[in-house]
Amino acid sequence: MTVSRIIRGPWTKWVLLFGFWTLIGLSFARQFYASSAGAGSPVSWRQALNHSLADWYLFALLSLPAMWLAQRFVFARSNWLVPAALHLSAGALFSMSWTVLRVAVARWQSSSESEATSFAAAFQTLFAKTFQLNFLIYWVIVSIAHAFDYYRRFHEGELGALELEKQLTQAKLQALQMQLNPHFLFNT
Repeated sequence: MTVSRIIRGPWTKWVLLFGFWTLIGLSFARQFYASSAGAGSPVSWRQALNHSLADWYLFALLSLPAMWLAQRFVFARSNWLVPAALHLSAGALFSMSWTVLRVAVARWQSSSESEATSFAAAFQTLFAKTFQLNFLIYWVIVSIAHAFDYYRRFHEGELGALELEKQLTQAKLQALQMQLNPHFLFNT
């Protein structure tokens, strides 16, 4: 069984997507854990893991509509203005959505602690800190989706070219057989 057949499985893409975002979350959890300890305010591994995985699983959730938009609104030489405007707007919405969800998750995670700030104040602070990064992450997701789509199209083009080459070879062989058969019958 080839790798491409394994990846084409119905659940395999979801597992790979989940694994990808989990690896990023684990990487950032390790970095958060180490940098907090280095800064003199250590956090537990569990806190670092909860914080980072919450961040990156929200990106995973929001990557689904981002990938759908990337597949639906593709940049082309003749038509790039409409997809660009749409993706700029979607990137801003992506960033705002992530911020709203992250504030909600943070409030849920710290529900046992006292609520020091309002939802609006937490949203404003987090939005100001993360808008550009979230916007960039949206564009990375769109770029990766476009890269996979271009690769798929390239691969399909190669398969089409190979099929045409096969048909041409078969036609040449058939033409040679037709030329050979009358001479063979005439000579006998």
